[in-house]
Amino acid sequence: MVLSQSNAAYRFLVAALFTLGTIHTITYWFYQPDDAFIYLVYVKNLISGNGLTFNGELVEGFSSLSWTLLSAWLASAGLDPLQGAKVLGVSSYLATALLLIIIQRNVIPSTKYWQRLGLLLMFFSFPLLALWAPAAMEGILYALLITASCYAYFLASDSHSLKHYFSAGLLFGLLAVTRPEGAAFIGAIFAYETSRKALKKELSWIGILLTLLVFGSILAALLFWRNTTFGELFPTTVSAKTGNLHEQIKHGAGYVARFTLDYFYLVIPYLLATILLLARGGREGWWAWLSLIYIGGYTSFNLLVGGDWMIGYRFMMPITPLLISVPALAIQNAQLGSKLGPICFAIYSIWLSSQLHAVAVAERLATEGDIIMGKHIASMNLPADSKIAVVDAGAIPYFSGLPTIDMVGLNNKHISKVPGGFMAKWDNEYVLSQKPKVIQLHTYTDPTSKDLLPSEDFRGAQLLFYTEEFQRWYEIDPTSIIPHLFIRRDEPLQPDTDFYNFQAKAHLNNEKSRLTLSLKKTGNGIWPINTTGESSVSWQIMIGDNAGKNIVHEIITLPNSMKKDDTATVTVDIPQAREGNYRILACPLLHKALKFPQCNSGFAIDLPLETQKTPVFGTTSFKDPRLSFTGWSTPEGTHLWSLGTRSSIRFTLKNSSALKGRLSLQVASFGLQKVNIHLNQAQVFNGQLNGEMQIETSHAPYVEGENLLEIDTPDAQAPSANDARLLGLALRNLQIK
Repeated sequence: MVLSQSNAAYRFLVAALFTLGTIHTITYWFYQPDDAFIYLVYVKNLISGNGLTFNGELVEGFSSLSWTLLSAWLASAGLDPLQGAKVLGVSSYLATALLLIIIQRNVIPSTKYWQRLGLLLMFFSFPLLALWAPAAMEGILYALLITASCYAYFLASDSHSLKHYFSAGLLFGLLAVTRPEGAAFIGAIFAYETSRKALKKELSWIGILLTLLVFGSILAALLFWRNTTFGELFPTTVSAKTGNLHEQIKHGAGYVARFTLDYFYLVIPYLLATILLLARGGREGWWAWLSLIYIGGYTSFNLLVGGDWMIGYRFMMPITPLLISVPALAIQNAQLGSKLGPICFAIYSIWLSSQLHAVAVAERLATEGDIIMGKHIASMNLPADSKIAVVDAGAIPYFSGLPTIDMVGLNNKHISKVPGGFMAKWDNEYVLSQKPKVIQLHTYTDPTSKDLLPSEDFRGAQLLFYTEEFQRWYEIDPTSIIPHLFIRRDEPLQPDTDFYNFQAKAHLNNEKSRLTLSLKKTGNGIWPINTTGESSVSWQIMIGDNAGKNIVHEIITLPNSMKKDDTATVTVDIPQAREGNYRILACPLLHKALKFPQCNSGFAIDLPLETQKTPVFGTTSFKDPRLSFTGWSTPEGTHLWSLGTRSSIRFTLKNSSALKGRLSLQVASFGLQKVNIHLNQAQVFNGQLNGEMQIETSHAPYVEGENLLEIDTPDAQAPSANDARLLGLALRNLQIK
C-alpha cells in the first residue's frame, strides 16, 4: 500500500513538473528571431510547389534540412507554418525531458524518485531551454538528437548490442541532417573507444563498423542530394558565417566565457560532478566521460565559429541537457544535496528566466518591425518579378513573397563566398546592379541633424547607403511606419557634393615627430554630432612604406560639429621610422565609413616622409623604399595604382651623366587610358594604353640628384560602386640605366 501510494505521488509530481515546464516554455511562445522566418520562406515555397528555394533563388540558406522538412510536413497538414514549428519545438523539449529520465534510470537503476524529480526540476526551470523550445528554430530538436545519440552509443558500447549500434549510427546521421556541424559528433566514438581500449575494455568492432556504415550512408546521401540540388557540399550559411578564423576564435572565446559566467551555477556543478563520477567509475563514470567528450567537442566548435549573436546562447543551448544530466547523477548519494541542490538551482533559474524574458520581449518587438515591413511591401503590389534587397532576410521576404537579395549572404551564394567573416561580407555593386525596387537597411535618426542615417551594425549596408548610386536612386519610403525601407526612384537625383567641400592643411614639425592636420569646412550644411557624442567626421591617417607596411594607422574623430567656415585641428605623433621613404596619407571620413568624394582622385594629404635619400639604379619595383610617391593609392600585392589624373614619382640619382638615358616602366592601364609622361619637365611618352604594357624611352633627361617623373592620366575612372577610386595606371616596376 505504501509503495503504491509512493508511485502515485511520484507520477503526480512528474505530471506536475511536465505541466509547469510546459507553462514555463509557453511564456516564451511570443518569441522567435527573424531567422526563424528564413526557414518559413523555404517551407512556404516547398509546400507551394516551388521547391526548397528562397523566393526564386535555388540556395540552401537554411541550417537544418530535417527541421525544414518536418516544419513543411506540419504546414502541409494544415497548421500555420510558424505555429507548427513552435509545436515541433515544444514537442522536442518535452521529449528531451523524458529522455533524460530514461537515461538516469538506466545509468543508475537505483536512483530514488526524488532524484529523478530533481533532474526534471533542473531541466524545466532552465531558461535557455524554455526560451528556444517555442522559438521555431532547430536548436531544441538538435539538443534532443545530441542527447539521444550520446545515450544510444553509451548503450551500444556498454551492451555490444547491434540494435543499439544501428540506432547510434541512425542518430549520428540525423545530427548531420539537422545541423552542418552535426556530422562532427561521429568523432566522439573514436575518442570514447580509444579510451576504453586504453583501459582494456572489450570493443565490438562489428558494432562500431555498423554505426559508421549507417552514419556514412546517411551522410553520403545528404551530400549527394546537396551537391546535385545546390551544387555545394555545405549550406550557404557555412560560407556566409566563416572566413576569418582569427576573429571567429576571438569572438568564440568571449562567447563561451560569457556563457560560463552567466550560467556558472550549471557549469561549476557540472565540472565537479564530472570529476566525482569519473573517480567513482562504473556506468555513471562512463556516462560522464562520454558526455564530457560531447560537451568539450561542441564547446570547441563554438570557439572556432565565433559563437552566435542571438540572445539566449543559441549555440550553447543544445548541450545543456547533457550538462544537467551529469550533476543530477552525481547527487544520488547526497541525501540533503539531492533535494536542496535542484531546488536552489530552480529558484535561481526562474529568476534568470525573468531577466531573459524581458530581453526576449525587446527582441520580439524588433522582429515585429520586420513583419510589419514585409506586410507593407506586400501591400505595395509590386510586379511579381520585382527584387528587394534586405539585411534582415526572414520576415520581410516571408511576408512580401518577392525575389530577395540577402545582403548579408546567408541566402545568397555569391555574397556568401566574398572574403571576410560573418557580417563582414558584402558586394554593393552586385546588389545595386540588380536594381532592387526596395532596399531595407538598419537606420537611426541623428539627434543633431535629424538626418536618417545607416546603423553601424552591418558595415556593408552603411557603405551602400553612402554610394553615389544609392543616394541618387533611392529615397526613404514615406508610407512605411518603420523607417528602414528605401524605394527606387523613377529618375535619379543629382548628388549634392557641396556638403563635402573642405580645405585641408598639414604641417610636420622640424623633428618630423608630430603631424598637425587642419580641416576647414567650405561647403554648406552641417557635419553633425552622432549618437556617441562625437563628430560625424573624422580623419583617417596612414603613414606607411612603399611595401604597404604602416607605422601609423589611426582614425581620429573631430571634436565638434562643423558648419561652413569652421576649422578643426588634430595632431598625430609619428614614431621613429627606419631608413627609406614613407608616405603620410590622410582623408576625411563620414561616420568612419565613407571617404569624402574628393579623396577618390587623391588623398587630401599626401606628404613624403623621407629619412634618407639613397640613389636608385637598375630595375626596381614599386615597393622600393628609395622611391617617393605622390598621387598614388596604397600598395597592393603586385602593383601600385595611380589616383586621379596626375601622379608623380621622385627618385635620386648619382653620377647621372654616366647613365645611358634608358627608362622603362612596367605598367597596366585601367581600361583604355590616354597617358602623358614627363621626366624633369621633358615629355618622354604620349599615347594610349590598354592593359599590360612596357613603356620605354632611350632619351631620358636624367639630372644629378632629385628627379621628378610625372604621369598624367586624364581618363582615370572608378572600377565599381564598391571602389570609387579614380584609377589610371598600375605600376609594377621601373628600370633606370
